[in-house]
Amino acid sequence: MVEEILDTRLMVKRCMSQYKSDKGLHKLLHARQLGLKLIANVTFGYAAANFSGRMPCVEVSITLIAGL
Repeated sequence: MVEEILDTRLMVKRCMSQYKSDKGLHKLLHARQLGLKLIANVTFGYAAANFSGRMPCVEVSITLIAGL
């Protein structure tokens, strides 16, 4: 699932470069890639946090670091 989020964000960013002339579409794509980035960041923070009593998942956090 994490790989899908990161791959989708990269795909959206590639589309952004193709549609620079269409301001509305470019703005929509930017919002989508930003949303995907925030989801990845929150997932990383949740998976890497070991001080808050949650069960950390090092494998997920390493995957996110490699993908960003």
